Amino acid sequence: MSDLSGLFLAVEIFFIVALIASVFFAPKWIKEIGLMALVFAIFFSVQGFHIVFRIAEMNGEELTNTISHPVLYGGFKVIVLQLCWGLAVYFFSLILRIATKKRK
Repeated sequence: MSDLSGLFLAVEIFFIVALIASVFFAPKWIKEIGLMALVFAIFFSVQGFHIVFRIAEMNGEELTNTISHPVLYGGFKVIVLQLCWGLAVYFFSLILRIATKKRK
């Protein structure tokens, strides 16, 4: 799961850089880039849940002997943290969109 977390963080940092660049070069794309960051966060979170449930399914009855509860809950914490990061990037994109909107 750590490989997916590293990839997720790299993608989200790319979206943050793209947001900052779009303020100067393509202001109309700000909301779309933020929305793509949110969709990627949801995708990676679902992928993380899939991995956790696949491991639990493979171990079956032996799950309590193989994986301790703190490790399992730590995995869930990472998954939820990915969602929070995606929501934060989307919120940042909305703030940038409001700041760059032309006033009448």
